[in-house]
Amino acid sequence: MTIQEEILEQIKRYDTIIIHRHQRPDPDAFGSQLGLKALLQASFPEKRFTLWVRPCQGCLGLANQRHLWMLCLMVPIIRR
Repeated sequence: MTIQEEILEQIKRYDTIIIHRHQRPDPDAFGSQLGLKALLQASFPEKRFTLWVRPCQGCLGLANQRHLWMLCLMVPIIRR
């Protein structure tokens, strides 16, 4: 079984999938998280996809982070 097949099997196994990103994110990390969520929702509309978002200091200016968080308000978020 390929890694892609293993990932698809795991997605099929659960009702809720949490999408993480790396620490000290740049805008690409946020975009990748949102893009992956959109692709997965289109393929698995019956599943719930949630983004894991944790604010960090020093990775982007806090003002820039606030703008990115505002974009993320369109999707379910788990905050720690």
